[in-house]
Amino acid sequence: MPLGFASSILTKVAAGAAALRDAATVTAYGNTQVDTAESKFGGASALFDGTGDYITADCMADFTASTALTFECFFLANYDTGSGTVAIMSNRTGGTSNGEVQMLFRKFDNKVQVNAYGTGAWNANGVGSALTPNQSGGSFNHFALGRDASGNYAVWVNGTRVANGTGWTQDLSIGGDGNMGIGAHADGTLEFNDGGSTGNDNGWIDEVRISAVDRYGVSNSSITVPTSAFTNDTDTRLLLHMDGSDGSTTFEDDNA
Repeated sequence: MPLGFASSILTKVAAGAAALRDAATVTAYGNTQVDTAESKFGGASALFDGTGDYITADCMADFTASTALTFECFFLANYDTGSGTVAIMSNRTGGTSNGEVQMLFRKFDNKVQVNAYGTGAWNANGVGSALTPNQSGGSFNHFALGRDASGNYAVWVNGTRVANGTGWTQDLSIGGDGNMGIGAHADGTLEFNDGGSTGNDNGWIDEVRISAVDRYGVSNSSITVPTSAFTNDTDTRLLLHMDGSDGSTTFEDDNA
């Protein structure tokens, strides 16, 4: 084999090893922006004002009926009162579809709600303790939804399991046109902090990680809340650190 040809092959192998996976296409809508005033890790987070602000990422293709998963993020809301329910993360588009799951925050009682549709459909409405909004000295909350390859599932809020069950084997790759919505449904409806009554309806989301693995173990009634920024690995399908310059509207999937 010519020496130059071998060198070329090694260069391509090294280039391919630089990233564990292909980066998801991430699109920000409205005036979703990086905000350095609030963060969980890294000194910044994504700011959503509840008027046309959300992010989509095409990261759902692998989540078939037998795929284990973990969807998680840190979030913080900024209001004292309000009504309605808003989306933290969801691949839902429009009405109920067989390939959708939505992870919501209920403004009227400051609790989490999760609704999964299709095979093994289930609901966890108003679960866990009431969370404290930012105006009252609140801090970022960790949300995690897990499923194993057998369809057993669990929801944790700030390390405590608040819902669990069996038989959820729905193919999630067919919902949301392959996209996960962050700060709203994948079609931009039910936006994070939309419609509050204080006039200061900001919300922040940091460290979004979508994984094709049951990272925390759905049988565990409690988990350790991460204390540092997530790192990419072969099970990661999307990783958004929400870092950058204040006011930036660019969000990139960390696939390194």
